[in-house]
Amino acid sequence: MSCHRNERKLLAAVAEFVAESIADDDYMLVAYNGELYRGGFDLPFLRTRCALLDCRWPFDGVPYADLLPIFRARFNTTVGEEQVNDLVGAYKALIGDGMTALDPFEESLEAVTAFERGEFRPLLAHNIADILRTDALAGLAQRYCGTSEFDLKSLTPTLRDPALTDG
Repeated sequence: MSCHRNERKLLAAVAEFVAESIADDDYMLVAYNGELYRGGFDLPFLRTRCALLDCRWPFDGVPYADLLPIFRARFNTTVGEEQVNDLVGAYKALIGDGMTALDPFEESLEAVTAFERGEFRPLLAHNIADILRTDALAGLAQRYCGTSEFDLKSLTPTLRDPALTDG
């Protein structure tokens, strides 16, 4: 964990971390529903913030897999009569309720309100719980699904703009 004076410096630190720790190694970025603007969050948020701040995209050279399609197609996450495909629902259906005590929010949308109010401790706890849930589901998918089930995508931009800043 690290702290930065502003968002531009934070995004530059993310790019530096990715370049040093993830890119060009045998790693991939994994998210659960990280691609969709409506219902997802991670990549659209980061793309938008980088674009608004005119920052370099930090995930150049990084393969990416979203777990949501794997769990929709390859696991039964039905609870009662309803199939739940969100991160918390899939985690509860397949692994259990172990993250409930760590996560201060009933719904992920509460994290947005906490952010807007500057309530960063519960937001951090929520994000840590989501990281742990995603990690546990990734491990489950690796144990029970073939390599071809992971639809790897490249996050390398098609155009690299040298004018974009690093911080």
